[in-house]
Amino acid sequence: AKSNDSPFRFQIEQLLLDSGKLDYVDETTGKPYQTRLDNLRIDIKGLSNEPDSKAGIEITFETESKERIAHSGTLQLTPLLAEGKLDLEGLRPGAFRPFYQDALALEIREGFLDLSTRYMFQQTEKGSDLKFSELAAALRNLRLEEPDKKPLWRIPLLALKDTSVDISKKTIVIGSLEGREASGFIQRNADGTLNYARLVKTQPAAPPAKDIGKKDEPGWKIEAKQIALNRFKVDFEDNVASPPAKISLSDISLRGERFSNARNQRGKATFQAKLNNGELRLSGTAGADPVVAQFQVEGRDIDLAPLQPYLENQVNFILTSGRLGTKGNFVFDASARGPAKVTYNGELAVSDFSTVEKSASQDLLKWKLLALGGAQLALNPLQLRINDINLAGFYSRLVLGADGKINLQNLAVEKAEKSEATVAAQKTSQEASPSPPAAPASEERISIGKISLREGNIDFSDFFVKPNYSANLTGVQGTISELKPEAPGDLALEAKLDNAAPVDIRGKINPLGKDLFMDIKAKASEIELSRFSPYSGKYVGYGIEKGQLTFDVAYKLENRKLEAQTQFILNQLTFGEKIESPTATSLPVTLAVALLKDRNGVIDVGLPISGTLDDPQFSVGGIILRLIINIITKAVTAPFALLGAAFGGGSGAELSYIEFDFGRAALSQTAEAKIKTLTAAMINRPGLKLEITGRADPVSDLEGLKRVSIENKVRAQKLKELARQGTAPKSVDEVQVAKEEYERFLRVAYDAESFPKPRNLIGLAQTLPVQEMENLMFKHANVSDDEVRALADRRAQTVRDRLLGAKIPGDRLFIVAAKPLTKEEQEKVKARPSRVDFSLR
Repeated sequence: AKSNDSPFRFQIEQLLLDSGKLDYVDETTGKPYQTRLDNLRIDIKGLSNEPDSKAGIEITFETESKERIAHSGTLQLTPLLAEGKLDLEGLRPGAFRPFYQDALALEIREGFLDLSTRYMFQQTEKGSDLKFSELAAALRNLRLEEPDKKPLWRIPLLALKDTSVDISKKTIVIGSLEGREASGFIQRNADGTLNYARLVKTQPAAPPAKDIGKKDEPGWKIEAKQIALNRFKVDFEDNVASPPAKISLSDISLRGERFSNARNQRGKATFQAKLNNGELRLSGTAGADPVVAQFQVEGRDIDLAPLQPYLENQVNFILTSGRLGTKGNFVFDASARGPAKVTYNGELAVSDFSTVEKSASQDLLKWKLLALGGAQLALNPLQLRINDINLAGFYSRLVLGADGKINLQNLAVEKAEKSEATVAAQKTSQEASPSPPAAPASEERISIGKISLREGNIDFSDFFVKPNYSANLTGVQGTISELKPEAPGDLALEAKLDNAAPVDIRGKINPLGKDLFMDIKAKASEIELSRFSPYSGKYVGYGIEKGQLTFDVAYKLENRKLEAQTQFILNQLTFGEKIESPTATSLPVTLAVALLKDRNGVIDVGLPISGTLDDPQFSVGGIILRLIINIITKAVTAPFALLGAAFGGGSGAELSYIEFDFGRAALSQTAEAKIKTLTAAMINRPGLKLEITGRADPVSDLEGLKRVSIENKVRAQKLKELARQGTAPKSVDEVQVAKEEYERFLRVAYDAESFPKPRNLIGLAQTLPVQEMENLMFKHANVSDDEVRALADRRAQTVRDRLLGAKIPGDRLFIVAAKPLTKEEQEKVKARPSRVDFSLR
């Protein structure tokens, strides 16, 4: 017998709706949403509530904007089971704006969504089960903007393939995620928030309180088997910096395999992009539970200049250029309790780096290459080890201030002191919510292996002494051994002062300790004293005509106390004429110098210096002034035996001078022959020292310089033509103009002149002969008396350089400043006043 509560059974063989239309209006949104469904077709066959009876269901329709939706599948009512395939084509996400406009401040200006998936929904005694398989979706030509039309993303294609979703098991498996040529914009606001944060209008509801008696339900597990994103671009604008910083990532490529948030599972990833016109590549593995990553990193030619806005309020210099390159291994590990471990081991190089002082607008630090080898960085606690540092082609503007501090110590901007109210408020807050104790300082460690320097230039000014002293160290090279906070490193440097006088610095230094420590000795040789003539004239009453300085300096700075011992040797110090100065000493200067010179014309004195950097009144004193005053005082109070300077004749009157063509400083064949003979004489007579005096005729050399200027203009025109052909030499001086092409390039140079030119009756410039063009260019050539005087100096320097090249020691060659000629000298040089005169001593 059948039970009275048996369900009523029914069966519908076919239910068909064809060519239907449906107008849908939804007024629950702020702005009503409405659409029309056209060509609606619903075909249901064999619908029944008999057990295990399945009906076929097909549904298709189009929207008025030509979006197409199709479904085909089966439906079983007893027990409930639905299976089928759903296809969406050309769906416009922007059309659903009324449904999301209250929640999102976002505009979908363009874009289409295609989606295809198989599904299965089943109702069992344990509950419901919904699964999607063979899911594929593609976003095409998507354009997202903020309401004010600021761009967010343009995505030509972003596609999911072979994806499955199991709702009951909370799993998502993505077969592949592919995208190409998307471009995005990220902006950080002045308050530190991102532009994406303001896209969400409504705040999510607070999660319900947890039931202590229940365990946390497992979360969703997501796995992506393949990820392939190609040619993406992201522009980042950071308004926290002032001015805003702009960083560009282009040609982004991301490849990923087996990415998952499953416990202890890691996926493979390769990321590469152009960063600030450079190249960045990362390849390795990463996991989400726990968060771990291990990547091989390679960066090349990454422009550092866009980072200047981040430094604007932090440092006292402007970063104008720099390129970063690196190769190494990066590890991030948050698997253990406490702060995540971050390490990086590898090589790092910064090339073409340049900075400018803000206050003085002059070069501060720059270099061609800074290479860090064997860098090992670890955070929490900080551990930094660099095996070797190589710095090449560098320049540093180094200033020792009146307070004893080096300008490089003041690179960071000093922060304003906090008000008492702020300090009190922070103290109260800390007492109420004490922060975790900081890691012991002993855990932090920085050590540097060998430092190598080459091709350096240090432009040094010492305001620690009065009058101030400046020097230019060139050709700096050397090494510094391993540096540790607890021990100083060995220092060995070589350089040249003003590209001539050799400088040697050796000792120990420790910049990593609590206080700067140094114990160094420096030695310099053959420094020309004529550069100190202004100080000498003011404080001694005589300018310095010539002389050379050699010094040995020993500096020891420890516990902020400075002690220095200096030894100065002045070779052939010769004063010029008397200078009236109210600050000059009244001591007998010339007598003192004559008494102090030994038989070789050498003065040897020492000068000790001491004090503490903590004493604001401490000053090293005017080294140059005190040196000369001490020399004079020592000579007067303890006279030495008088040693006169001996001058000897040359090998003949014809060797006592070298003549030059008017306006020129180049050596002729005759001059080269004289130098060859003079060199032999200097080598054979090692006790001889040579004085070199440049001469220039105020009339003839003035005209000669004008002639030379015309020749240079003609050569410059040929240089331009050679440059266009790609065969130009390095300088105008190397250009040779043949006789047959001289007129052509002269005419071009003449046409380039700005002075008024003769014109014909109709106002066009006349074509002139060579001589007339040369005469006009000569007439309008602008050559000053200063250039004539400089010509005399160049002639003297040319001869000295040639003798140095012939292995004549520099301490035997002296350039004597040119001065007005006596009557005897005028008669002597009457035939050719454009010359260099020699005298031997």
